[in-house]
Parts: sequence; C-alpha cells; structure tokens
Amino acid sequence: MTVIHECSQCGYQGRVVETADTYLCEGCYELYQSEERAAEICPGCGTEGINDTGLCYACENSPEHMPQPDC
Repeated sequence: MTVIHECSQCGYQGRVVETADTYLCEGCYELYQSEERAAEICPGCGTEGINDTGLCYACENSPEHMPQPDC
C-alpha cells in the first residue's frame, strides 16, 4: 500500500511504501528488497543470495533455466 508519510530510513517525506514494520521511500525500499534477496537461499542450488527472478545468478543463467525458443 502506498501512502503519504515519512521514510523511516532517510526521512524523505512524500510517497512511501508501507512494509510490515516501517515506511520506506522507493529508493530505500529497493535497497531493502536487495538485502532481503541477498539473505535468501536459491531453490536451484542451495547457495545464499537470489536475484529478483527467485534464483541465484548461476542458476538463472544455466541452460536448464533459460527460456526455450518456440519450435
């Protein structure tokens, strides 16, 4: 939910994103999401750190997970 409030991280006043426990501006929210993904485990190989696709960089770029062309 987006509301007009103050970012708990940097103090920006205006449009922010409400998380479970804080309000974050768009820039701080992007950093928050990156930190969350860095702590998650890749379901493909079990290493720590995933991209926004839900996989680590290696699994995301492996031939097994690459989109296949239509024949």
